[in-house]
Amino acid sequence: AMAAATKMTFPSVQDPKSQVRAGLRVVGVPATLFVRPDGSIAGRVGVVSSATELASLIEKYLQVKVS
Repeated sequence: AMAAATKMTFPSVQDPKSQVRAGLRVVGVPATLFVRPDGSIAGRVGVVSSATELASLIEKYLQVKVS
């Protein structure tokens, strides 16, 4: 419902039974994690409200330019 309400246009996953959340130390939701190729967490943020913001965060945390 949050994705629809914010008109999110990028992929998202959910963990409704909180099976993954504890291992990733996610305290609140929504949460956005940026994961390096080796599986380590490069960064964490809360709500990402646009594709432009997401692209900026990807560049910041993963040093990848998204067009």
